[in-house]
Amino acid sequence: MLGISIIICCYNSANRISETLQYIVKQRVSSHIKWEVIIVDNNSIDETSTFAFSEWSKHQSDIPFKVVLEKKQGLAAARHRGVQESKFEFLLFCDDDNWLSENYISTAFAIMNTNHQIGILGGRGEAVSTLTTDFPKWFAAVENSYAVGRPLRESGDATNRKYLWGAGIVIRKKLYFEAHKNNPSLLIGRKGEDLSSGEDAELCARAILLGYSLYYDEQLHFKHFILPERLTKTYFKKLIAGHKASYNLIKYYWHYIDYINQPQYVKREIIKESIYRIILSFIKPQNHSRKYYFFKMYLAWRKFNFQKTNSYQNILQKFKHITQYT
Repeated sequence: MLGISIIICCYNSANRISETLQYIVKQRVSSHIKWEVIIVDNNSIDETSTFAFSEWSKHQSDIPFKVVLEKKQGLAAARHRGVQESKFEFLLFCDDDNWLSENYISTAFAIMNTNHQIGILGGRGEAVSTLTTDFPKWFAAVENSYAVGRPLRESGDATNRKYLWGAGIVIRKKLYFEAHKNNPSLLIGRKGEDLSSGEDAELCARAILLGYSLYYDEQLHFKHFILPERLTKTYFKKLIAGHKASYNLIKYYWHYIDYINQPQYVKREIIKESIYRIILSFIKPQNHSRKYYFFKMYLAWRKFNFQKTNSYQNILQKFKHITQYT
């Protein structure tokens, strides 16, 4: 059904869901656009569900709203439950600390409804907090790790970037089910207090493998409310550790995408150059700016045997085998 489903996955979100829902209620959406709000309580222990119901009822909105429970912890599982509960063709994954600009839904709907090649659509984030002072000095340099800032300098196709952060992304439901048919996410996302990540990048990679494009639009603006305890160096180190762990899988997707996007003659050159560089590195060690690039591409070629891996399902099965994910 044509419309947009907002899916908000929550774990112990009682202290931040109120503002998130207030911004959703303030959305300026044309009457011809159908939409709904789904809260997925990912096994919280702080009365998130009760609090969400109470907060929504205060606004006396006629927008369909429901809260569902997903006992299997992990952001990927929570989102999957939200998708199963959704009615509409477009899915908006709004984090429990994302404050969407008032035209977010209408803009996202218009873009997705007019360009069917776009599989996943993303926006830009702005950091806000309860801190009475400025953000830590180190924050500006790493804000992208918090889904803050711009993925690109201006609106446009983001497929070559290979991923968009999950905060505020919009995805076609058809694509979502295609991407996960017989192959659940290999990365589970955040689980309770565990800062695992990468499920968004994996979803973007699967979208590209299925022939869809990624797109970034400046008009899609949201504020990312960041609690003070998430602005400590201890928390940031845990966050980065989660990113690095997920990269051990994501890199296989990205190497594969890099390879298949090359013309055939370039692929042959990559293989020849890779072999040459590997041999040369043993004979005469040297610093070459592209040495490691060719080495990685060669390893990817050897591991995936690209000529024989010609179907989406086969690709994912190879990922599982090579990375020892089950």
